[in-house]
Amino acid sequence: LCRTALNASATIGPLALPQPQTPSRAAGSFPGPILVIANHVRGFKWDIAIGLRCHFSLSRHLHCSCTRRFAFVTSLAGGRKYCNIVHMSKLPNTRALAPRRHEEILRRVVSEGSVSIAELAAYFDVSRETIRRDMKLLADRGQLDVVHGGATLFEATEPALVLRSGENAAAKAAIGRRAAELVKDGMVVFLDSGTTTLAVAHALSGPRDLTICTTGLAIALHMCRQPQVRVHMLGGEIDPAEEAAVGLDALEAIGRFRVDIAFLGGGGLSPDGEVTDFTRNGAEQRSRMIAMAGKAYFVLDSSKFGRLTPLRIPGFHQATGVIVDRPPPPTISEALERKGPRVIVAPA
Repeated sequence: LCRTALNASATIGPLALPQPQTPSRAAGSFPGPILVIANHVRGFKWDIAIGLRCHFSLSRHLHCSCTRRFAFVTSLAGGRKYCNIVHMSKLPNTRALAPRRHEEILRRVVSEGSVSIAELAAYFDVSRETIRRDMKLLADRGQLDVVHGGATLFEATEPALVLRSGENAAAKAAIGRRAAELVKDGMVVFLDSGTTTLAVAHALSGPRDLTICTTGLAIALHMCRQPQVRVHMLGGEIDPAEEAAVGLDALEAIGRFRVDIAFLGGGGLSPDGEVTDFTRNGAEQRSRMIAMAGKAYFVLDSSKFGRLTPLRIPGFHQATGVIVDRPPPPTISEALERKGPRVIVAPA
């Protein structure tokens, strides 16, 4: 526009233009030549007025003013007219409405386990603050859990053991083999209840003269059939869904044994690098085993990455390591190792 104005001025020569006057607020029109360009970009409104004093409004109530004296004159049909460009607008707004954003956020959380605020803001072409408000609304409904930098799937209860037994079987078998390599002849081994610790039990075919302590019925049944293995089934009330002993009796039984190595399950490995659990009973039992064992390892398959369950496991950071079937995302690995346990990746 400036180049066009200069060319036009050079072509038709200098003009005697009326001097701009202070516009009346109630008049609704301005004397003298005016060029106004209004362009709205992400909440910023730029008003450039040529021929009068104007205001630049940036963000929240930040004002500055300047006076520009230029003229934009054009010739049409042999006559000279002033040209006012009043408004230039963006293309129609294609940003997704809130219900569509909520649906897509939940879809991604379910399929991927966690989502990033930065990625969603770029995908929807909205501000990060808008995504934070969306996530807070969904968290208030109990549909996800907000964490630093994003959100993760909130799960209040764990599926029954029989439903989990076929999930990620190859990954759990690989974890079981890697865990079994850490067990030596003559050790006292604690095996937590769960499908991944059951895979550890199936892999314990090499070491001999073992003493197995467990709360899991399936683990006790399998190990009592193995040669040169003594099995102690820790007492307590049986949880039908978990098929394992729980409660105060199980906690007291744990304290009666000297344990060389323990393999523990967990509900999830949070984005903050913390192993969490579904129930208070499970969290307390695992905390007690970490404190009692010479070495304690969590065994978690990759489906637990980014999952946040309701309860923390006290003292989980005192565990020696976390055995997984593939490396967790770098942010989770770094956060976990800063807390203490090292990541051990089982070969496929």
